[in-house]
Amino acid sequence: MSSSEAVSSLGISAGGLQWVNFPGYDEAEKYKISAAVVVPPGRRLVATSGHVARDSTGNPMDDLELEFATAFDKVEKSLHAVDPSLSPEELWGSIYQLTTYHAGGIKDPYVFKTLLAVAAGYFREHRPAWTAVEVKELNGGVRFEIAVNAALP
Repeated sequence: MSSSEAVSSLGISAGGLQWVNFPGYDEAEKYKISAAVVVPPGRRLVATSGHVARDSTGNPMDDLELEFATAFDKVEKSLHAVDPSLSPEELWGSIYQLTTYHAGGIKDPYVFKTLLAVAAGYFREHRPAWTAVEVKELNGGVRFEIAVNAALP
């Protein structure tokens, strides 16, 4: 296989990461993710804890879209704490891998569509590698948890 046959698509994020997809990786377009992401030399590697969302009383949120958005906001706050000089676009464009955990599954079309819509609002055109894991339950009764790895400039 030649090198041109091995690569289906390439792109560069706002954070300077290169995303790569191989021919036949249908998930790339469908879910706006990447098969692989290349981190340039000299980057600061950052791993976040898993972030969940709770309401003002500490209970799981009733609104699924708000739960997703609040967890994503916590990721942004974590990365911003590492480097306050970076814009939100640079922070989200520096994420090369995310893992999400879904209590009760992700197969429900509403859940999946809502998650992709929320994620698109943060990632825009950037396409990190993404692993979604279905679990029986999460600590404290929440339905969603997200952890990321980023390569900050």
